[in-house]
Amino acid sequence: MFGKSRPECPRFRETLVSRCDCRSLQEAADGMDGVLVLSGDAGVHAAQAEPALRDGLATFVDKPFALTAAQARTLAETADRYSAPLFCTSALRFAPQTVALRERLEQTVGSPLVAHSIGTGDFESYAVHSLEILFGLWGGGVDRVQSTGFTGQSTVQLDYHDGRRALWQVHQRMAWQFHLAVYGTNGMDEALVTFGDRYAIFRETAARMVEFVSRRESPVPVSETIEIVRLLEAVRNAQ
Repeated sequence: MFGKSRPECPRFRETLVSRCDCRSLQEAADGMDGVLVLSGDAGVHAAQAEPALRDGLATFVDKPFALTAAQARTLAETADRYSAPLFCTSALRFAPQTVALRERLEQTVGSPLVAHSIGTGDFESYAVHSLEILFGLWGGGVDRVQSTGFTGQSTVQLDYHDGRRALWQVHQRMAWQFHLAVYGTNGMDEALVTFGDRYAIFRETAARMVEFVSRRESPVPVSETIEIVRLLEAVRNAQ
């Protein structure tokens, strides 16, 4: 069973409390297996998730996980303190196109060396998609960031500790699409995610969320999620 907490919205809170016959969100979470924190404001996710985490509940936090790296660490520390499973992802990480690319990458690309990820959206909400599909492909480990551009358009070079390099671009006037290209020792491969069939894109993520609550194990390492927030914050501050 899932709950959905949005304490910044009085109307939603009143509806949730009346349906559950509860006097608070803390009381509403009692007896639940998991909670979804789905607010569009990443800056309040830590406060919204805290009651569920304190109860040790499996807690899914919508992307972006947090607005700052400090908030992200606070979320992770709270989860660790109460042994609460914690999960955050962009649905594009598990979209059919990106999953298929991951599965065939070794055959088509060999050892990946360079990647290019491009997408649209603002850094407070949707730019995370194009970064998530990159991290979903080959994980974290960025130790150097160089950002250029201006408001509404950014180009970021990400250098990994093992020598890999990625170019990450965000352009807010682009059509609603996300593209990832990977170049390696054997060749090149790519994935393009558009939103013609939204159900197909989100279906696998929904299945992962159910599995997460059942097994109490996140398919995405929290350390990777924190790194994504750190990069988003760094680029946003450099604009």
